[in-house]
Amino acid sequence: MNILIKNGLVFDPAGREDGPAPKDILIVKGRIAASGGGENLPPTGELKVIDAAEKLVIPGLINAHLHSHDHFDRGRFENLPLELWILFIRPWIGAKPLTPRELYLRTIIGAMEMVRTGTTLAIDDVNLAPFNTPENLRAVMQAYRDVGMKALVGTSVFDKPAYRSVPYVESLLPQPIRTAMDQITKADDWLAFLQECLQSWSDPDGLTRFILTPSAPQRCTDDLLVRMKKLSEDSGTLLMTHTLETKVQKVTGLSFYGKSIIAHLEDLGVLGKNLALVHCVWASDGDLDRIAARGASVVHCPVSNLKLGSGVAPLEKMLQRGIRVGLGTDNTSCNDSQNIFEVMKFAALLPKVRHGEFSRWPEARDILQMATSGGAGIAGTAGTLQPGTKADLTILDLRSPGFRPVGRIDRNLVFAENGRSVTTVIVDGKIVLEDGRIAGVNEKDLHREIVETAERLKKDHRDVYEKAQEIYPYFKEAYSRCHLDFARLEAGGKM
Repeated sequence: MNILIKNGLVFDPAGREDGPAPKDILIVKGRIAASGGGENLPPTGELKVIDAAEKLVIPGLINAHLHSHDHFDRGRFENLPLELWILFIRPWIGAKPLTPRELYLRTIIGAMEMVRTGTTLAIDDVNLAPFNTPENLRAVMQAYRDVGMKALVGTSVFDKPAYRSVPYVESLLPQPIRTAMDQITKADDWLAFLQECLQSWSDPDGLTRFILTPSAPQRCTDDLLVRMKKLSEDSGTLLMTHTLETKVQKVTGLSFYGKSIIAHLEDLGVLGKNLALVHCVWASDGDLDRIAARGASVVHCPVSNLKLGSGVAPLEKMLQRGIRVGLGTDNTSCNDSQNIFEVMKFAALLPKVRHGEFSRWPEARDILQMATSGGAGIAGTAGTLQPGTKADLTILDLRSPGFRPVGRIDRNLVFAENGRSVTTVIVDGKIVLEDGRIAGVNEKDLHREIVETAERLKKDHRDVYEKAQEIYPYFKEAYSRCHLDFARLEAGGKM
């Protein structure tokens, strides 16, 4: 069905206009066919008309990084840094498989929240290990399709045991635990699985596509990283990995490679235009220069960086170098939401506490671009409202508190809005949210099933907590030693 959006204020952060302009938008066969005054729009066939009077139309928001595997973990954690928090997400050995239905329900929790807060596309790095099967991945993909939003989905790939991903742990852990941790998927098996997934989910016009997500360089062998880079180039697929998220990871690069992790990726030939680096909190000026020179992108996750105590990323330095930046929510348990409006506000505010050079602080429009065209560029889509592009857009009610009054629309969106004003979401020219209802699912029935499943899984959460106690002291000691190393480095010493 073709759609005509009438009488709305249209604001495209990547466009030339300084602010919103009254326009009608015509959507034909899933694309924006024209925009402007209603009298100038070309005639077309049968139309659904949306009256957008007193409403704002913006490009759909992009959540450029999340992990749907812990949507059942909302509210479980606080006051744990990354290297210790991660021990409690899943058991280090003996993980219990979830059913495809449980995986579906887990994924759809975040998908429904994202659509309700204006997100039209998400990049999901889901950890299915050690149960990497097409059936399990299909359940994740189906959840996004049923909600109607777009998703690029990768499975977290790693072929090094956890004790070899953090300095000092290998020498601290008892041998029996190290032996148990050695039971891990090898590079050849990973590559076979990834190739199968790429063959199944590679339709560029599909709602869901498969991408390649090596978890982090220090969790992967160099051989696996190089082979995944080649696979991404051969298939034209996005490659995404976590880098320099914490002080520990800053120390890890020097300990493992004798250089920064970014420099190591460059030496391997992995750093390039198809690579998106998540976090980069502790990227040096030299690291950022390398990222810019190679055309790689960065996904900024300010809320999770704060909750885990990881630090404040040098966002303004990235922008000054022309690095493409998108915004991500990261895990539900270290955020604890999938709301890009919240992420935008933190992204705008945190540079102000890094330094007092206020002329360098990013502006609201810069932040909006990251949440739309920035994230879209990483995903390989447009993220604008220009004619000819896919019709992915969000409509907000200007009568809601965040717009009473409007100072400047981009500032209201970044500093005052929190998603409560979203009334309509359109993806690929199809209405997926209208009048507070997600068209493709029965939320009432899903809510009941999600609550029942979450209650059932609480025992598994307790089991994971108890299992993590076996290795927690060793990782805590390694964490403390790495922080001492970091302090020495900051003071101009050596490790």
